[in-house]
Amino acid sequence: MRWLLAVAMLLGASGMVQAAPPAVGGSLHAPEFWQAYKSRFVTPAGRVVDTANKNMSHSEGQGYAMLLAVAADDRATFDLLWQWSRAQLIRDDSLFAWKWDPEATPHVIDANNATDGDLLIAWALAEAGDYWPGAPYGAAAAEIAEAISKADVVETAFGPTLTPGRIGFEAEDRPDGPVVNLSYWVFPALWRLQTIAPDGPWGALVKSGTAIAATARFGAQQLPTDWISLKGAPRPADGYPKTFGYDAIRIPLYLAWGGLASKATLAPYAALWADPAAPPRRLDLAAGETLEPMPNKGYLAIAALTRCAALRTRIPTDLTGADLDSYYPSTMRALTLIAAHQRFPQCL
Repeated sequence: MRWLLAVAMLLGASGMVQAAPPAVGGSLHAPEFWQAYKSRFVTPAGRVVDTANKNMSHSEGQGYAMLLAVAADDRATFDLLWQWSRAQLIRDDSLFAWKWDPEATPHVIDANNATDGDLLIAWALAEAGDYWPGAPYGAAAAEIAEAISKADVVETAFGPTLTPGRIGFEAEDRPDGPVVNLSYWVFPALWRLQTIAPDGPWGALVKSGTAIAATARFGAQQLPTDWISLKGAPRPADGYPKTFGYDAIRIPLYLAWGGLASKATLAPYAALWADPAAPPRRLDLAAGETLEPMPNKGYLAIAALTRCAALRTRIPTDLTGADLDSYYPSTMRALTLIAAHQRFPQCL
């Protein structure tokens, strides 16, 4: 099969990518942004509220906010976030239930894990353990990392590959399995976990993620769908919208932040967002149709960072202020600002 040969050539030629992650601690150079974010989205108990999704909470949101707390040098809030996550979401296998509903009893309405949430929490703990002297977080980060490597990694033609969760995505779970979501490859987290759990598959996962990103390009725009089947040659997964949308928009952010920005890796995204005046849009890659716009500043910031990484254009100053949208795009903008400061300071 031709695509397998192409993957083998890519992996053989690229070798082990070296991209030591910058330390996150203290890297959010916008204290007013963090104060506004914390006031709006973090409860006094340490729960992150998804304001556009019935005020639910997710392991992903806890991990994002924990990372932002380290970046903002706010240990008190970090501890609240971590304590709430342990009390409400942690499972017997050291992974985290992904969905918590304040209106339901019990509050956890889906106990399956979400691998990106687990990665983000482990990454934030690893950063906190290094940034705050004497902090007891490193052991917890290593325990979660080991649990991820046992529960959420399967062997595919691309090598060790992340599944989106422990249940429901592997070959034995569905006819088109394994199914993956490329936006769950949080590349800077994978690099960081290699220093916490050096026996884990983190470098191999970086290679598989970049190889899948280079191969799983669909439609006229040559972009990945949010959900991808790896049964045979990569294709859009069955039962999901065949869209480039709110998940996949994170892929170029994580590639750039992970030190994997190049003309080849970012080309389809930079072409998609070449016009700074046009907001990103969700795309139906199967039908070739443009769907709703994504005008929030968080999505505009990812597009601007992508242009910056590919073309060295500056990020507009109106994307660096403390004005907030809803939870998810506001989080994307905070992460983009950190990535820009760490990897592309010339673009700010």
